Amino acid sequence: MKAKRTSSPAKSPLASVYLFYGQEDFLIEQSVQEIVDRALDEAARGFNYDVVDGSKTDVPALIALASAYPMMSERRVVVVQDFEKMALRDADKDALARYFENPLPSTCLILIAPDADMRKKPFTALKQYAESRECKPLRDPKIPEWIEHHIRSKGKGADPGAVVLLHEYVGNSLRALDSEIAERKRQQAKHRVSKPKQTSVQASVQASVQSGVQASVQGDVQDVQNTALYVQNAQQQVEKAKLLDRMLDIYLDSPGIGATEMSEELRVSRSTVYNYLNELEQAGRVRRNGDGVEVIE
Repeated sequence: MKAKRTSSPAKSPLASVYLFYGQEDFLIEQSVQEIVDRALDEAARGFNYDVVDGSKTDVPALIALASAYPMMSERRVVVVQDFEKMALRDADKDALARYFENPLPSTCLILIAPDADMRKKPFTALKQYAESRECKPLRDPKIPEWIEHHIRSKGKGADPGAVVLLHEYVGNSLRALDSEIAERKRQQAKHRVSKPKQTSVQASVQASVQSGVQASVQGDVQDVQNTALYVQNAQQQVEKAKLLDRMLDIYLDSPGIGATEMSEELRVSRSTVYNYLNELEQAGRVRRNGDGVEVIE
């Protein structure tokens, strides 16, 4: 039985053998959960769902698990963590290759191998017979697309502008993004408003941006923004906050630095430096004295 490479286990019929490899463990966990949810309902998992550690399992035991028929269910699922750490002799590799070529149709065998070497056995056989997916960390341009898909998969609307804000606020960690989305849902359900601890100028701006993120997860576009101008302004606020924090750091190290040198450090005009300095002074973050600018801790 020859299998094809797949990008998402939810888009094709259930296969008998899956391989997930790569360093993005959250994508692997997400993919495995999709398969388990499709293959088994909650009641069937007690008898038909096994998770084993590859470093502590031998090939005969694994094949025996995969060859067992389901009980009171159409499917059973066997998950092997760290499959690449199995101690394999040549005979073991051949036995696995035979199973991959002719697996039990009622079993979903899921092999997880973060450090798989696809040039060696048994991975060469898996490339031919298993549904495989490389789960590598997503680059910056792909993160907003993932956020939008992830929110929509939970039955919520995903406003593009607020997706940008969420990415800016949380960063590239998929696990952290998932946690933030779940937290915003919980807070909305309980009608609470979080007030993040403000440790810097940037933190205070991010706290206001967070309310826009919450509305995005809720699917209420009007609560997020009415026009693209909102997104642009919010992004400018974040960038400005970063510059203000940078100014404070510079003044801490060099209180006597002049406006010209500061403008060169920040790559902004002298007039912008003066405006920012006035804002910091009015906010009580700095005071001017005869030696320069003193940062108020």
